[in-house]
Amino acid sequence: MFTHEFLLIALAIMYLVLYLPALLNPKRFSKAMKNLLGDENTVRILGAIMLIVSMIFLSAQYKFSSDWATIIPILGWLIFIKGIAFVWWPKMTKKVWKKMGNETTVSLISLLAIVIAVALCYVAKELLPGYEIIAG
Repeated sequence: MFTHEFLLIALAIMYLVLYLPALLNPKRFSKAMKNLLGDENTVRILGAIMLIVSMIFLSAQYKFSSDWATIIPILGWLIFIKGIAFVWWPKMTKKVWKKMGNETTVSLISLLAIVIAVALCYVAKELLPGYEIIAG
Protein backbone atom coordinates (compact mmCIF):
# COMPACT_ATOMS: atom_id res chain seq x y z
CA MET A 1 0.00 0.00 0.00
CA PHE A 2 1.17 3.51 -0.73
CA THR A 3 1.83 6.08 1.95
CA HIS A 4 0.83 9.70 1.62
CA GLU A 5 4.47 10.72 1.64
CA PHE A 6 5.30 8.39 -1.26
CA LEU A 7 2.36 9.58 -3.38
CA LEU A 8 3.15 13.27 -2.91
CA ILE A 9 6.86 12.86 -3.60
CA ALA A 10 6.17 10.67 -6.66
CA LEU A 11 3.83 13.34 -8.03
CA ALA A 12 6.42 16.04 -7.30
CA ILE A 13 9.11 14.09 -9.16
CA MET A 14 6.74 13.61 -12.09
CA TYR A 15 6.07 17.36 -12.19
CA LEU A 16 9.80 18.11 -12.13
CA VAL A 17 10.55 15.61 -14.91
CA LEU A 18 7.74 16.97 -17.09
CA TYR A 19 7.96 20.70 -16.47
CA LEU A 20 11.67 21.45 -15.94
CA PRO A 21 12.45 20.89 -19.65
CA ALA A 22 9.38 22.99 -20.50
CA LEU A 23 10.75 25.83 -18.39
CA LEU A 24 14.18 25.58 -20.02
CA ASN A 25 12.89 25.41 -23.62
CA PRO A 26 9.22 26.48 -23.83
CA LYS A 27 9.16 26.81 -27.62
CA ARG A 28 10.27 23.22 -28.19
CA PHE A 29 7.94 21.92 -25.47
CA SER A 30 4.98 23.78 -26.98
CA LYS A 31 5.69 22.29 -30.39
CA ALA A 32 6.02 18.78 -28.93
CA MET A 33 2.74 19.12 -27.03
CA LYS A 34 0.99 20.37 -30.15
CA ASN A 35 2.13 17.25 -32.01
CA LEU A 36 1.21 14.97 -29.10
CA LEU A 37 -2.28 16.43 -28.64
CA GLY A 38 -2.96 16.32 -32.37
CA ASP A 39 -3.68 12.59 -32.24
CA GLU A 40 -6.97 11.71 -30.51
CA ASN A 41 -5.90 8.15 -29.69
CA THR A 42 -2.80 9.37 -27.89
CA VAL A 43 -4.88 11.82 -25.87
CA ARG A 44 -7.28 9.02 -24.90
CA ILE A 45 -4.36 6.81 -23.81
CA LEU A 46 -3.02 9.68 -21.69
CA GLY A 47 -6.50 10.00 -20.17
CA ALA A 48 -6.55 6.29 -19.34
CA ILE A 49 -3.15 6.62 -17.64
CA MET A 50 -4.48 9.58 -15.64
CA LEU A 51 -7.48 7.49 -14.56
CA ILE A 52 -5.13 4.76 -13.30
CA VAL A 53 -3.02 7.31 -11.39
CA SER A 54 -6.18 8.84 -9.89
CA MET A 55 -7.33 5.42 -8.74
CA ILE A 56 -4.00 4.92 -6.96
CA PHE A 57 -4.47 8.23 -5.14
CA LEU A 58 -8.12 7.55 -4.32
CA SER A 59 -7.39 4.01 -3.15
CA ALA A 60 -4.97 5.49 -0.65
CA GLN A 61 -7.57 7.93 0.68
CA TYR A 62 -10.84 8.93 -0.92
CA LYS A 63 -12.41 10.78 2.01
CA PHE A 64 -11.62 14.35 2.93
CA SER A 65 -10.15 14.91 6.37
CA SER A 66 -9.45 17.95 8.50
CA ASP A 67 -5.64 17.78 8.26
CA TRP A 68 -3.03 18.03 5.51
CA ALA A 69 -3.78 14.49 4.38
CA THR A 70 -6.84 15.83 2.56
CA ILE A 71 -4.50 16.88 -0.25
CA ILE A 72 -4.42 13.22 -1.41
CA PRO A 73 -8.14 12.95 -2.29
CA ILE A 74 -8.17 16.46 -3.74
CA LEU A 75 -5.34 15.55 -6.12
CA GLY A 76 -6.93 12.19 -6.85
CA TRP A 77 -10.27 13.71 -7.82
CA LEU A 78 -8.62 16.45 -9.92
CA ILE A 79 -6.56 13.88 -11.83
CA PHE A 80 -9.71 11.76 -12.25
CA ILE A 81 -11.64 14.70 -13.74
CA LYS A 82 -8.77 15.52 -16.09
CA GLY A 83 -8.52 11.87 -17.17
CA ILE A 84 -12.26 11.75 -17.90
CA ALA A 85 -11.97 14.94 -19.96
CA PHE A 86 -9.07 13.49 -21.96
CA VAL A 87 -10.95 10.24 -22.63
CA TRP A 88 -14.35 11.74 -23.45
CA TRP A 89 -13.32 15.00 -25.18
CA PRO A 90 -9.88 14.55 -26.79
CA LYS A 91 -10.51 17.35 -29.32
CA MET A 92 -11.04 19.80 -26.47
CA THR A 93 -7.43 19.37 -25.33
CA LYS A 94 -6.18 20.40 -28.77
CA LYS A 95 -8.38 23.52 -28.73
CA VAL A 96 -7.22 24.45 -25.23
CA TRP A 97 -3.58 23.98 -26.21
CA LYS A 98 -4.02 26.24 -29.26
CA LYS A 99 -5.20 29.01 -26.93
CA MET A 100 -2.71 28.43 -24.12
CA GLY A 101 0.28 26.86 -25.86
CA ASN A 102 2.36 29.98 -26.48
CA GLU A 103 5.83 30.30 -24.99
CA THR A 104 4.92 32.75 -22.23
CA THR A 105 2.04 30.64 -20.94
CA VAL A 106 4.13 27.46 -21.08
CA SER A 107 6.88 29.17 -19.07
CA LEU A 108 4.42 30.40 -16.45
CA ILE A 109 2.66 27.05 -16.14
CA SER A 110 6.04 25.29 -15.88
CA LEU A 111 7.21 27.65 -13.16
CA LEU A 112 3.95 27.15 -11.28
CA ALA A 113 4.25 23.35 -11.59
CA ILE A 114 7.79 23.42 -10.21
CA VAL A 115 6.64 25.54 -7.25
CA ILE A 116 3.81 23.04 -6.68
CA ALA A 117 6.34 20.17 -6.81
CA VAL A 118 8.46 21.83 -4.12
CA ALA A 119 5.32 22.49 -2.04
CA LEU A 120 4.27 18.84 -2.36
CA CYS A 121 7.68 17.72 -1.10
CA TYR A 122 7.40 20.14 1.82
CA VAL A 123 3.94 18.86 2.74
CA ALA A 124 5.12 15.26 2.46
CA LYS A 125 8.24 15.71 4.58
CA GLU A 126 7.25 18.37 7.12
CA LEU A 127 3.48 18.29 7.56
CA LEU A 128 2.79 14.56 7.22
CA PRO A 129 5.68 12.88 9.04
CA GLY A 130 4.94 9.26 9.82
CA TYR A 131 1.39 9.53 8.50
CA GLU A 132 0.57 6.07 7.22
CA ILE A 133 -2.46 4.56 5.62
CA ILE A 134 -3.96 1.60 7.38
CA ALA A 135 -6.15 -0.44 5.08
CA GLY A 136 -8.35 -3.17 6.26
